[in-house]
Amino acid sequence: MPKKLPAGIVWDESRGKYRVSVSSDGHRYRIGRYDTLTDAKAVLAIVRADVARGIFVPPSVRRAEAKREAEEAVLAQTTVAEVAEDWLSDFERQVESGQRKPATLREYRSVLSVHVLPRIGSMPVREVASRDIQRVADRAGSTRTRAKIVACMRRLFNYAVEREILSASPVRVSAPKIKGGSLDVGKIASPHQVAALAAAMPGPLRLSVLLAAWCSLRQGEALGLQRRDIIGLESGSPRLRVERQWNQKAVPPGYTTPKSGAAREVTIPTALVPVIRDHLDIYVADDKDAPVFPSPIEPGKPISQTNHNKAWAAARVAAGMPSFRFHDLRHTGLTLYAQQGATLAEIMERGGHSDVEVAMRYQHAAEDRARRLADSLPVEL
Repeated sequence: MPKKLPAGIVWDESRGKYRVSVSSDGHRYRIGRYDTLTDAKAVLAIVRADVARGIFVPPSVRRAEAKREAEEAVLAQTTVAEVAEDWLSDFERQVESGQRKPATLREYRSVLSVHVLPRIGSMPVREVASRDIQRVADRAGSTRTRAKIVACMRRLFNYAVEREILSASPVRVSAPKIKGGSLDVGKIASPHQVAALAAAMPGPLRLSVLLAAWCSLRQGEALGLQRRDIIGLESGSPRLRVERQWNQKAVPPGYTTPKSGAAREVTIPTALVPVIRDHLDIYVADDKDAPVFPSPIEPGKPISQTNHNKAWAAARVAAGMPSFRFHDLRHTGLTLYAQQGATLAEIMERGGHSDVEVAMRYQHAAEDRARRLADSLPVEL
């Protein structure tokens, strides 16, 4: 080894090699180690020339780019079947945590195995085009089956987008709406009817109706509320934290995360503030984790969904709406929210939706009402 080495080259005694480094934009970068001084000098000359020309790329950046290229190459070959396997595994974990229903998982497995994977399962997911999706949907034997196939494929390819395997979903097929099925938006009540339903409930449960409608809550989310979840009543910015649901089907029954992991913060209509204050003063313990709708038997726990359902069944009959579901209150709130001009993103945020298609139904419902109102105008020509 020479006694004096050029600037930028040092002898690494521990490795028995020449180490090359270079300065660029105020930073010192290690380029690599080389067996001979000749190789080290040659590399140093090349790197310095790149720095002088402004085209030098640090080794860490080159390694990161190489890693991304390798990952992209893998993703480019990922098949629909492989994405489906990951999606179902993720869905199964959500079922185990109480966020999803086992029946939904069974339905998706069935649709995939019978209708989707036999036709496009072996295709690289990035090569699937809208026409391929259309062909799968067109093979359905009935309108209901077609709706299930389209819904399943939409969620599958949305999952691929979320995982950054795809930049956009190829699913452009419209899913037919099925009366009485899960694809409906649901029945919509008028504000007067919501008030009547709330008035027909027992005092400790009236607020559950109003929050379900005007804060777009699911039943489990309403029953899972605790005192600490109601914030900003005194500041003029009342909000509701939706961080858990009361899950009667869990073993044992208890708190779980909201459906689809949709924890969120919802703005409370100012008109509800006096009602909320009265409810907290009369029915809710002072502890921050006290349930907003406590059980009359075990006040430290929320009222059971079974007992809440009994009270709701009586209230809807008394209000003259015997077929109106509690979940329809949520549909009511989101539809009216959309009718006020809420964007798709705002609807998704308020409702805690993970699926764009679900949120779009409320926009469509608002658009349908706008069309009916416009067509009812007494236009004369």
